Amino acid sequence: MGLATFRRYRAMKARQAAREGRTAVAMAFEAKRRASPGTPLPAGFINARTYEALTKAAPVPYDTYEDLIGATEQELVQIPGIGASTARKIIAAVKEWAAQQAPGAPETGGDEGDGSGTPGEAGDEPQGPAEGPGDGGDGSE
Repeated sequence: MGLATFRRYRAMKARQAAREGRTAVAMAFEAKRRASPGTPLPAGFINARTYEALTKAAPVPYDTYEDLIGATEQELVQIPGIGASTARKIIAAVKEWAAQQAPGAPETGGDEGDGSGTPGEAGDEPQGPAEGPGDGGDGSE
């Protein structure tokens, strides 16, 4: 059972709480899951029946790719309407989607600089003091 995303973690906790009869806890985790960003599954994902089974799964649906990252065949076959063959197709489709997302990931890193040596970009400032003691130009020595 993989927990590759915060969204998936919250879904797993909601399912666990629901199995244990802790409805309020399940509802809280489901609300947090829904508030987490995710990439919606396209309508007809794998096929219309599979899409319907995933997005209507109780107590917590699998309605984004992030909900499915790390899902196992054993987990997916517990969803009514999902068999072993379909579970393997889902896992393969999610892995393919994740692989397509990976190449763009480093470019979204923020202010790390791009290593091009272009002055004035974030990350290009020297770390630590540039002058030695007494060389600060402020009259102190």
